[in-house]
Amino acid sequence: MCGIDKHTCEDGSGDERAADAATDRGERTAIPGDVDRRRFLRWTGATAGAGAVLGASGSAAGDDAEDPYTERFVAADSSNFSDDWRGADDIDWIVVHVTVGSYEGAIDWFRNPDANVSAHYVISNYEHTSGEPGHTTQMVNHRDVAWHASASNGPSIGIEHEWHEDYGEYITEECYERSGQLIGWLCDEYDIPKEYYRDPTCIFDEPGGIIGHTNAPSASDCSSYPTRSCPYPEGGIDPDTLMSYVNGDGDDGGDETFQDDDGAMTTTDLNGREGPGLDYDVVNTYPEGEVGRVVNGPEDSDGYRWWGLHMTDYDEWVWCVERYLERVKFHMEEEIYTTTDLNGREGPGLDYDVVGTYPEGTVGEIVNGPEDSDGYRWWGVHYPDYGDWVWCVERYMASNE
Repeated sequence: MCGIDKHTCEDGSGDERAADAATDRGERTAIPGDVDRRRFLRWTGATAGAGAVLGASGSAAGDDAEDPYTERFVAADSSNFSDDWRGADDIDWIVVHVTVGSYEGAIDWFRNPDANVSAHYVISNYEHTSGEPGHTTQMVNHRDVAWHASASNGPSIGIEHEWHEDYGEYITEECYERSGQLIGWLCDEYDIPKEYYRDPTCIFDEPGGIIGHTNAPSASDCSSYPTRSCPYPEGGIDPDTLMSYVNGDGDDGGDETFQDDDGAMTTTDLNGREGPGLDYDVVNTYPEGEVGRVVNGPEDSDGYRWWGLHMTDYDEWVWCVERYLERVKFHMEEEIYTTTDLNGREGPGLDYDVVGTYPEGTVGEIVNGPEDSDGYRWWGVHYPDYGDWVWCVERYMASNE
């Protein structure tokens, strides 16, 4: 199948105390810096000609992940699911699984034509395996029937969570958070009740909900159920914790907007100060769209919440008001790797020529972005092994730090 931007296919006021958002625009500090590097391929509308697309060949329906949280779509082998063209009214259940294996191992198995199994989604759990915790891959379109729960396949969406006793008998906060976001979105999208069924249930007699694999019938007459403990081995999925995230009240690190080493992007021209408060001097004013790395905070002062940022392109360490910052996936100089064979383009959009195609696992460095174009978020990346400075789609890159 064709994957998005993959080698085999196309992607497819004057008063600062009212707001420290550089409303003193008449006194903007000149922007210094490593212009060649920082502005590399900066999209000005005149840097490249039209005519290219994300991948190397035509886009196929279903290449995009269908929810707003999933990073990538990697198709399961077509022999491992049923092309059923279900409608929204046909989807009533979400079946929760654990992989009893690694994240990439599950993905590879679902791509193997000998597997005869699949799931709609796989979510990474561990830091020490192949994907950052919470990284999510969709493998089967919602309209199609994945083979993950025998007789319960037809009306359900299956979600696998990375877990194995050899890797650690626990589910990380990041995995729970992403799963909760995804399940909550699916419930809203398909009008699925946000109720977790904890006992063996004949799902065909109920209006729908969320259920662990072991409690979903393996026979259409509900005469038998799986004997395995999925997703409840010791240290596996805890329904109460999962549902706290589904309902939006899970522990997300103290309800803080940012965590250390997050990327933070300015949403307006924004002052960076020497300390967390309006009485500190302005070090610089950063243009809208500038990305820094969170290194300190939060601190509350003068009616605002402040975060310490390293503005890498300026090599400046400053404090900025949270209200004018947006969390983004990467920060400047962050090391990343490609999660599939990925096209790099001359500019941030499908109309720019492909410079090269970088194999899955290729390591690069974030040097620019983000830019939003053609339905994707793009980052400027330097691939040192190739000597290339290109733009790539965010969805198919992950942090290597």
